[in-house]
Amino acid sequence: PSYEDPEHARQVFRDQKGSIKDYIPFVEWRQSEVSRETLTIGANGRRQHSIGRDNDAGAATLGFFGGSTVWGTGVDDNGTIPAQLDALTDRYEVTNYGERGYTTLQNLIDLMTLINEQRAPEIVVFYEGFNDVWVHCNYAVTERLNGHLEERRIQAALDRTGKEDYLYNTILVPILAFVTRISGGGDDSHLSACSEDPQRADAVAEMFVRTLEMAEVLVRANGGRFHAFLQPSAYFANPRSEYLDLGDADQIAQRAQFAAVYPLILEKMAARAHPWFSDLSDALDNDQMLLIDHVHVTPLGNSLLAEKISAAMI
Repeated sequence: PSYEDPEHARQVFRDQKGSIKDYIPFVEWRQSEVSRETLTIGANGRRQHSIGRDNDAGAATLGFFGGSTVWGTGVDDNGTIPAQLDALTDRYEVTNYGERGYTTLQNLIDLMTLINEQRAPEIVVFYEGFNDVWVHCNYAVTERLNGHLEERRIQAALDRTGKEDYLYNTILVPILAFVTRISGGGDDSHLSACSEDPQRADAVAEMFVRTLEMAEVLVRANGGRFHAFLQPSAYFANPRSEYLDLGDADQIAQRAQFAAVYPLILEKMAARAHPWFSDLSDALDNDQMLLIDHVHVTPLGNSLLAEKISAAMI
């Protein structure tokens, strides 16, 4: 119900459902090159947009890093936050470096590779928070700090390649995976970590803050400017969400993780008083239907977020 054009929304999800990933060293994956009605990914794995490209001469390059909300799950190419920011001003040449599922550390590593290749943007924006809590506060995803969303799947693939049996790898494994899928098995369950363990919650919050601090140091050391934003979700603050299906046990457990970690992040950031950090966790708290699920945002919501981000960067 949060979409103004339901048929266009269906096309967006059809286009995005078919996207696949390539292996990328150090950050693990990125979307493959594709061109569809509402989805364009370049040969470099970055999502493209067409609006906001008539910038001033000498416009600063701006790289927008984050997870699937920055990448643009649920919106077309021009509905992403980076695209909407690009359309707001002629001062920036905006590139979307977001990727589905990325944690803040993966974005930091991505930034490091750009710096190493002398291709880093002059202005770096990190829009983060959700994936760090979602990944590191769920033992069903990872038991380690600085893990990532796909580590169990990658480990399973490595285990399979250790078996030399051709029939096992090419015939039996796909059959077993198919049977597991149709039987309803293999779905990610939720094993609460942070809400049950205050030390884990504090470690996740501290790791998040320190990763942002490392990014800022790197950007500043290379002559750039850095901005970081704590992203909103349906699990924290009070965005309108009664029209969403967020009442099952896993959703309730996830909400508890954010209640455990987000206040710690804000407390630590307040104590450090970093001028480059802004809290957007309540940026969607109004009477509009701006969320399409627990974290992804409508085109209108992304436009409002881009306005707040632009204002904070002045």
